[in-house]
Amino acid sequence: MSGAVVSLERRIDQLEARAEIEALAHLYCRAMDEQDPVLLETLFTPESRVISDNGWMDGEGGRDGVVRMYRNFWTTLGATFHWMHGVQIVFDENDPDAATGMVMGHAETYRDPKTATYLIAMRYEDRYRRDEGRWKYAERNVSMLYFCLPGEYNDILGSALRMTVRGLGERADWPENKPGWKKFGQWPGTLA
Repeated sequence: MSGAVVSLERRIDQLEARAEIEALAHLYCRAMDEQDPVLLETLFTPESRVISDNGWMDGEGGRDGVVRMYRNFWTTLGATFHWMHGVQIVFDENDPDAATGMVMGHAETYRDPKTATYLIAMRYEDRYRRDEGRWKYAERNVSMLYFCLPGEYNDILGSALRMTVRGLGERADWPENKPGWKKFGQWPGTLA
């Protein structure tokens, strides 16, 4: 019976943790859109880091470094609107204070120096850690499907060069580099 009780306690803990981690994703959006470094700081562990597949957001590690990186990033932005959906969470079977996950998201941003609105589809591959009784980000790896002007959106998925934010067509972070795409999804229009 004690094993069943432990299992039940763990399952309840994971349900509560799932709700807290899902809320964490929405708090991240709020911190980004309000450019709130105080809120942002509460979302990351002391040893956290943020990286990106394309290297654009790789900053120094540690919570202070993460906040500094975002403060610098915000200097290039006007108003933004981030929203997250499709939060997937996998709990570590050996550590009740650790989990991994993937969060799909979109954003609308106004960026300098082009002074234009951009549309972004992204995903975050996350490592979560319970720190001081709260779930926080230990690591966020940001990757992008596209980062384009609204006028480019209609045709953007027909090209592998979906990162137009810098004025150049650069390869997107996914799906072309994923094993499933390589095996099954090589639509000729996206190979350019």
